Amino acid sequence: MEANESLAGALGEAGLTQTELAEAVNDYLRSLGRAGTVSDRTVRHWLTGKTRWPHPRQREALEAVFGCTAEELGFAPPAGRRGSHRTEHPVRRRRFLTAATGTTAAVVPLVAARPYAVGTSEVIRLRSGLDAPLPGRMRSFLGDFHRDLITLSPDANTARKWQDRYRSEWSHA
Repeated sequence: MEANESLAGALGEAGLTQTELAEAVNDYLRSLGRAGTVSDRTVRHWLTGKTRWPHPRQREALEAVFGCTAEELGFAPPAGRRGSHRTEHPVRRRRFLTAATGTTAAVVPLVAARPYAVGTSEVIRLRSGLDAPLPGRMRSFLGDFHRDLITLSPDANTARKWQDRYRSEWSHA
């Protein structure tokens, strides 16, 4: 095992401890709606070279925290695998297409609609539909939208507020 000097140098330059790096990686993962399971022990494994190629989500989080690729941080992909030689941020096509389709589907009826009076029966029908649990596919889209929204939040405090609001309003769904 060979120590990961590049990661140790990046850690020192950023002025982070092993525990602080673990927290930063976990914060990034949580902002994507994923479980943050990195501990200071995991960071130690990275630094000592015991872990030569972290899990893809952890690599993505490390790249976001330090602003460089996993290879530049001293990690080496296993033989036969390509590294993450990205020069630009990866496009999450499924999320993008889902968001674009949803936005288009929401705007088109508004543009094409004419003024309409809503009666009490429509309100009651709509309300009963909102109280019903969401089907699995809709719940999945809602989760994707939530993760994208949290990712776009201007700061961690706002992200936490949005996260709490999402949980309180959609926990029954």
